[in-house]
Amino acid sequence: MSNTNKPAIDAFRERSAKIKDRARGTGVYKVVEAEQSGDLDTTLTLRINSILKAHFESLCKSEHTTVSREVKRFITEAVRTQSLL
Repeated sequence: MSNTNKPAIDAFRERSAKIKDRARGTGVYKVVEAEQSGDLDTTLTLRINSILKAHFESLCKSEHTTVSREVKRFITEAVRTQSLL
C-alpha cells in the first residue's frame, strides 16, 4: 500500500467506525446481543383475560407453536425493529 492512499483509507475507516457505533444502538445489535448471551434468565408474568388467553392458546396450537414462543417472537421483533405493532 502506498502512502498516498493512507489519508483516504484512514478517512474511510473513521466513517466506517462512526456508522458501526451508530448502528450498535439499533435493534438488530440488541437482538444479537441477547442471542449471544444465550441465557433465559428472567420470567415475564402478565395478567390477561382468560377468554382471550384461551383463544390465543387455541390459535397457537393450530399453528403448531406455543404461547411462550410467540410472545418471545413478538418481543424479539419489536426490539429488532424498534417499533411496536
